[in-house]
Amino acid sequence: MVASSPPPSCRFIRELLEILADDIGGPGQRRDERLFRDLADLEMDAERFGADEASCRVIGRIRQLAGLSAIGGRILPPEVS
Repeated sequence: MVASSPPPSCRFIRELLEILADDIGGPGQRRDERLFRDLADLEMDAERFGADEASCRVIGRIRQLAGLSAIGGRILPPEVS
């Protein structure tokens, strides 16, 4: 079964794209943690202000992936060049 897609006109999807397109500077670990926090805030706002279910689901999934990346940065040692 194919899940419904979020409407491209959804303001929260536009904000999601802005967050993902933002060039967050700094070390990788802090960048990953900031991305996770920004996405968590967006997810809470989307739920609070009544975004459609598909938009909330997409934002939540990307937030989960960002969280895994942030956790992975703490567990794995940095690469040596």
